Amino acid sequence: MKFIVLILLGALLPGAAAAAEAAPSAVSLSLSKPLQRSLAITTLTIAADAKPTPQQAWGEIVSQPAGPGFVQAAQAGRLVAPATGWPLPGDALRAGQTLALLEPVLDLAERSRREAQLAELTQRQFIAKINVDRLALQSQARMAADDKANLYFEEARAEARSLEEQIGFLRQSLQSRIEIRAAEAGVVQRSLVSAGSVVEGGQRLFELRVQAAPRLAWRRYQAPNGELQAQALMRQGDAIALKPAGYGVAADGLGWTLWMDFASAPKTPLAIGELVRLRYSEPAGSTRASVVLPRRCVQGSGNNTFVWLHVGAERFERRAVQLRSQDAGSLNEDSVAIDSGLAPQDRVVDRGASLLTQYRIHTGTPS
Repeated sequence: MKFIVLILLGALLPGAAAAAEAAPSAVSLSLSKPLQRSLAITTLTIAADAKPTPQQAWGEIVSQPAGPGFVQAAQAGRLVAPATGWPLPGDALRAGQTLALLEPVLDLAERSRREAQLAELTQRQFIAKINVDRLALQSQARMAADDKANLYFEEARAEARSLEEQIGFLRQSLQSRIEIRAAEAGVVQRSLVSAGSVVEGGQRLFELRVQAAPRLAWRRYQAPNGELQAQALMRQGDAIALKPAGYGVAADGLGWTLWMDFASAPKTPLAIGELVRLRYSEPAGSTRASVVLPRRCVQGSGNNTFVWLHVGAERFERRAVQLRSQDAGSLNEDSVAIDSGLAPQDRVVDRGASLLTQYRIHTGTPS
């Protein structure tokens, strides 16, 4: 039936070839309701509060730029190799691994002061132990009948315990070793000192190359405008949110490269260079939040791109539109984004748009 209608309409409206030469903004077409139903023409209405339509594209996994990290000495001291040995360039490290032991180095005056304090505390501890033993004998002889004698005994014993703890802390300050650990996992690049070296506080000891986390790189042909809402669509069906990490002009000068970090770690490791699907939408209120239509709605090509609008019960009008450049790696083969040319409440012809393009159109109001 449709083929018969097309033949009859072609006979009634000759000159379809001349229609393509007309200006898109100055042409219209009149079709009766029965003919519209025969051609199965349908329309889409542009909503006044249309939200950005999510789109999909390919992104590439790259590594985050990780600069060198340095391990420093917390204070002055002498370095001692740990039980696992002195770290060498190329050694892989885990977070929290002990790299070296630091024996604090005290100047002569400070060491002399602490040793004198240690000797004094040791003497007081000796006297306190004698008092504890004497009071213990007296308490046993009186069979704990004298509460005052028991009180003296408890005070002497508490003083002896306090002196013992003070001596322990002081000896530890003279002989203790501080563990120097790796804050993050990585690889030793250089060992700037060796075991037995005497270092100053804040001096660099090791240069580490921190292991880089995966990052997603995505090319676009429009300059970024606000933060995109994006998710990485993993093979397991998970959708991991992405956080914008920056952007810059692409290496070949064509478009922009956007870098995005994963908000949470993927369940499976990602290889550098692997392609991952991402779903994105323009930021709310962005002037670049284009209207997305099925590709079959858009006719023409180049500067002569247009859509058909249903402007009356039996009248259709061509409207010139400007398409957005397709982002690199786009997965939206069935849709197209329109930056300008449409307004809210416009009724765009969906199915049947290509049929209307083939017919002769009349400029002005049809009789």
